[in-house]
Amino acid sequence: MWSLDQRLALPKKLPDVDILRHAYYLLVEHERFHFCAEYAASRVEIVTAQSCYNDYFKDNDASLHEEALANAHALSVFRRQASAKLVKAASAWMATQPQGYSDFKNWLPPHFTDGKRRATSFMTLTAALANRLLSRRHPAEFLFLQTTVRQIPIRIILESSIPWLKVARPFPKDFGLQVHVHSNDHRPPHIHIECPPGTPRSRYRWPELSPLSGDRSLRTGEKKRLGKYLEIYGGAIAQRVATIPWK
Repeated sequence: MWSLDQRLALPKKLPDVDILRHAYYLLVEHERFHFCAEYAASRVEIVTAQSCYNDYFKDNDASLHEEALANAHALSVFRRQASAKLVKAASAWMATQPQGYSDFKNWLPPHFTDGKRRATSFMTLTAALANRLLSRRHPAEFLFLQTTVRQIPIRIILESSIPWLKVARPFPKDFGLQVHVHSNDHRPPHIHIECPPGTPRSRYRWPELSPLSGDRSLRTGEKKRLGKYLEIYGGAIAQRVATIPWK
């Protein structure tokens, strides 16, 4: 969230309380749509008495589309709460995100309903066939009808102290990648790099920034993006690595 705070605060150096509040609500609305997508899949499973979410979750095209819808939903809600300047900053930030996330503009109103219909086509074979046969998408957006906002719980998950549980402390998603540091990991000290976020790419020794044995080196473009990433978050990563009892 701090990364988003800084983006929204530009050209200021530090975000104020109002910026922090708006960044929080923007991210909450993004995650709220993911909840609604799971809710929609659950409705399909109840009606059909068949599992669908496992396959839906593993479908890369479905995941990319859901991320685009989540951003479109978040920005639409944000427009009703924030100033035009903040909305513009949020939209510009989303446009720099990886594939899927950055496709949000395709599904902003009045196309959001069609986007939800497309999402359901990944959940059910019936909807997928109907979308192919009909000139218009199968009207299954009702699956996304959500419960009252107050009935959707928001949980804060604290890092567990269970010795055998490896907890990844992620740093912000930025420049098309994300770095994780595991709290219970083996030597030598290293970081986990996902590029794009959600896709494990490599493990790099810290602070040497060379791949662990058996891991591949980043491509030239990825190295440049990692360099930019570390210019912003390198200090925090170094502090985190220093606290790990490497075994």
